[in-house]
Amino acid sequence: MDTDTSSSSLPAPRALILHGFSGNLETVRALGPLCEARGLPYRMPLLRGHGTRPEDLVGVTWRDWYADAEQALLSLTSDGTRAVILGLSMGGLLALDLAARHADRVCGVVTIAAALELSNPLLPLLPLLARVKPWWNGKRRPGRTVPVAYPRFPLRGVASLVEYATEVRTRLREVKAPLLVLASRADDMVTARAASDIAHGVGSTQVTTVWFERSEHDMLIGEESTSVVDWIDHWLDRYLTGWRLGEARPGSGE
Repeated sequence: MDTDTSSSSLPAPRALILHGFSGNLETVRALGPLCEARGLPYRMPLLRGHGTRPEDLVGVTWRDWYADAEQALLSLTSDGTRAVILGLSMGGLLALDLAARHADRVCGVVTIAAALELSNPLLPLLPLLARVKPWWNGKRRPGRTVPVAYPRFPLRGVASLVEYATEVRTRLREVKAPLLVLASRADDMVTARAASDIAHGVGSTQVTTVWFERSEHDMLIGEESTSVVDWIDHWLDRYLTGWRLGEARPGSGE
């Protein structure tokens, strides 16, 4: 399932919006109105195995998610335009990977709680756990009325995500596009070190890192979601109007 918009008011760039592992489009839906307000044609693909039922993730790997994201990027930029890629969690990994492999098509990257390093202490035991406990229950988030992730997911899928994070690390230096890294110190799924490793590992000379204090992992639907979207809007404004990137506003970011 894709969401496409078009506008003649602004030419390039386009925008590609990517959700995270076991999540659905509701986790990144807030970015749609932002793109529309800026006249940015965008695509928001539903990655394989997501947005239906947990069983559909069985047998799906990072290669499938990458293929879906790559196809969306190639289609979005088939007329020679370039794209800004905005990715949440696993989507952040995909954004970085696409920027590394398709530098000629990507003109900017925004990672939101990118899953470069998960914080679960059981990760080293994943191969063994997957044999004896094929399914893992997701975390319940009190107060949420709209489900934004599967209530459970296959551990082999998590193992594939961890494998993919290792793959992406090897290509970080190939990311040359301007980059905005958004992360939260309250994220209980991704380590704080992940954001730092991304910011210092990429080859881009235009990197802005912004930290939030209260957001959970799904930063676009949490209590600081408005601020998260505002920061992305602020970054896009500077980028689209040719301002120099890599410098945070006073009192925010690093």
